[in-house]
Amino acid sequence: MQDIDAVYLPFSTSLHLKWAIVVAHKKKHLLMEKPVALNVIEINVIVKACEENEVQFMDGTMWVHNLRTTKMHEFLSDSERFGQLIAVLKVGRCGNRGAM
Repeated sequence: MQDIDAVYLPFSTSLHLKWAIVVAHKKKHLLMEKPVALNVIEINVIVKACEENEVQFMDGTMWVHNLRTTKMHEFLSDSERFGQLIAVLKVGRCGNRGAM
């Protein structure tokens, strides 16, 4: 594992705590899908393990960090074009339902 810098944990949430601690103790950066933990106590334990082992912890919340999201917000916030923005509803899916 010396040549591995980071680990991606796509497991179900109930397995995150156990494996996040293992990964942190191996001094590997960590990317986990959301929800990251079952409760606040678990997330605090994960963050503490990462801090103590000086590794980065990242969640899979890519949408809010995407440049496209920023551009959409700027576009929709143009009050001369749309008036006052009150709410945005995003509906989407991943993949192709017909593909196997």
